[in-house]
Amino acid sequence: MIEVEDIRAHMRRVTDGGGEVIGEPQEIPGVGTFIAFVDTEGNRLSMIQPAQI
Repeated sequence: MIEVEDIRAHMRRVTDGGGEVIGEPQEIPGVGTFIAFVDTEGNRLSMIQPAQI
């Protein structure tokens, strides 16, 4: 899992680079915002924007 500061900006980077975002970002209470994506080589990865505590 990749930790990012701005998940929406990184979602755009994934799609702009030829990858595919899977679904919509999911809020995990007390943890942060999560999204899965597939890169240009078919690898499934995920990223999270940690919750602000």
